[in-house]
Amino acid sequence: MRNIPDVALTADYIWVNYGDGTNGSFMGTSSAAPLWAGFTALVNEQAVTEGLPPVGFLNPALYAIGQSTLYTNAFHDTTVGSNAWSLSQDNYFAAPGYDLCTGWGTLNG
Repeated sequence: MRNIPDVALTADYIWVNYGDGTNGSFMGTSSAAPLWAGFTALVNEQAVTEGLPPVGFLNPALYAIGQSTLYTNAFHDTTVGSNAWSLSQDNYFAAPGYDLCTGWGTLNG
């Protein structure tokens, strides 16, 4: 299932403060990827506290969860919407379960 994306997260109208007080609204993978990185850092921090190893490469675990009975507890399945826009050559639409618009959906965490 090495398509785009594996998972989804907020990626539009993200207000970011950076540098020496500069700020602005950002969108796309440039917003979602750092949010996932932050979430993963919190998971790793909790793992260390509990004497467990860091999560490492998440993809195998994400796909295993997505294909298991834990799916509805771990992800919000996005079933409505698309990434279509005027210059898009491929219009991917959200659907139940894994789809090429939102992957497994957004984390429930």
